[in-house]
Amino acid sequence: MLYPIQTIFLVQPLWMACIWPFWTWWIGRQWISIVQWSTRLMTILIALWALGVFASRESVKGELILIANVNAYAGEHDMLQGYLSMLGVPRLILVEKRAEEISGLNRVSDDFDTVVKKPSHHTAVFCADDCSAWISPQIGSSTMSMSLAVMSLSNKVCLIAVHIPPPTPIDATGMRPYVEYVTSVLEGGRLLRDWEVCTQGDLAIVAGDFNAVEGSWAHQELLDAGLIDAQGHTGLRGSTWPSESKDFIQLPIFRIDHVLHHPNVGLSVQQIRIPHSDHQGLLLTVEPRQ
Repeated sequence: MLYPIQTIFLVQPLWMACIWPFWTWWIGRQWISIVQWSTRLMTILIALWALGVFASRESVKGELILIANVNAYAGEHDMLQGYLSMLGVPRLILVEKRAEEISGLNRVSDDFDTVVKKPSHHTAVFCADDCSAWISPQIGSSTMSMSLAVMSLSNKVCLIAVHIPPPTPIDATGMRPYVEYVTSVLEGGRLLRDWEVCTQGDLAIVAGDFNAVEGSWAHQELLDAGLIDAQGHTGLRGSTWPSESKDFIQLPIFRIDHVLHHPNVGLSVQQIRIPHSDHQGLLLTVEPRQ
């Protein structure tokens, strides 16, 4: 049960940086004028950094893929399926089972026929074009496991869409073996071997629901596999959870959905609302390699 406390400490610098200007504005009134204004300016700049104002906003053109935790328990399946069709994204990877048929897209791979403990442990891939994808067996421990999706992109890029088992509050045993499984196929941000629809040497993208914040063990283990964080320095602007759902208001305060990639893969990430899901969706644009 230490993980919630660790999470709070890991994200604390961002929130403290936003709150700090109000404190320094009040305390600074006791100092001489030049110190007051220099202190206020510095704290305002720090707050803007925490809000992600200075994060890179470069956009790229390329393949569009949406990875989204759709919240299996939210209901309103028809509404979600209509919304996803309306988005017009040609490739969708959906974490958790809430959409089975999406107009204009084919369900090319899924584990819906696999017996799992909860519908939140499923994964499915939908494509409008001819795409190659594979859904893994359940990965983790005997009491807590999830699947992942592997999709082959153009120019030897392999997308690994993950749903890492949560470290809290019920069963924390699944996270470590799941992350170790993913890192076992990576070295220097590339695939070590042929893996289902992807091939040895492919540049890797690992994205999806990490159930862990930036700087946590799971996040760092994947960075150590030779990946970089596409959402680095986005601050609170990059927060993805809790999003709008029947249980939460639209005010994400943690980033637990991440996009990590090989440094030579050009991509941009846009967060989008998923109706009645507690997660923001991750819309990736992956630039073709030259």
